[in-house]
Amino acid sequence: LTHPPGWGTYRRRVLHEALHDAGLPNVLLLPSPVAAAESQLVRERIEPGTTLAVCRLGGEHVDTALLRRGASTFEMLAHAEQPAPEFDDLLADRCEGDLTQLKELLSTSADFDAPVTRTEFERLIHPYVHTTLTQLTRYEQLDAVLLAGGHARIPLVAEVAAELVDCRIITDPDAGTAAARGAALAARPAAEASPESTALVPRVTGYPELDPDEVYDAEPAPPRPPVVITPLEPPRRRFVPARRSRSEDTE
Repeated sequence: LTHPPGWGTYRRRVLHEALHDAGLPNVLLLPSPVAAAESQLVRERIEPGTTLAVCRLGGEHVDTALLRRGASTFEMLAHAEQPAPEFDDLLADRCEGDLTQLKELLSTSADFDAPVTRTEFERLIHPYVHTTLTQLTRYEQLDAVLLAGGHARIPLVAEVAAELVDCRIITDPDAGTAAARGAALAARPAAEASPESTALVPRVTGYPELDPDEVYDAEPAPPRPPVVITPLEPPRRRFVPARRSRSEDTE
């Protein structure tokens, strides 16, 4: 199962406990950029020592991480998270109907009948794509950049990445499912893989055998938001009985 790269020990422990209560013990948890990198091993061998930047551009969040390939796992050296650009909002003033379907057409098709062209769409989103991918320039001596997530299918994303960093740019062929496929490949039993594919997709070792608290740095429980209790005023009586005078009490 994948999780955001910024999740620390506390959040992963809570997730492990929830999975255990649901009848799913011993689940392998992987940061989403690491899982996306595992999916790349199906297509090519990544030598130990290779540094790989993974940028997963989803619909809600953008995860960027610097990974280094070890003997059998990816080591996450740095990571950052930011909100995803709101491409739907940019199209809202120009298009009508199903914006999600239109965005997918603009990402995958060159010619179709729509009130906006791909050239105009790319002109609208270029500043936001450039700002989002600037995070890659913080990493030095990169061997490659892997683009994943639904928005990575937009051709402009790979073009801007190539302008920002001087290394190989790889776009996952099925970018929207890269993290899910990588997690499945990393966690599958070795017996299910053929000898040829085992050499290309080694099973991630170490994570299941270690205590979850030892895999990453310890993280305290996140602070809970303050609880403000507003005192309730008792409702006013609709009818207030009149007070009796002392003279009436003595009679």
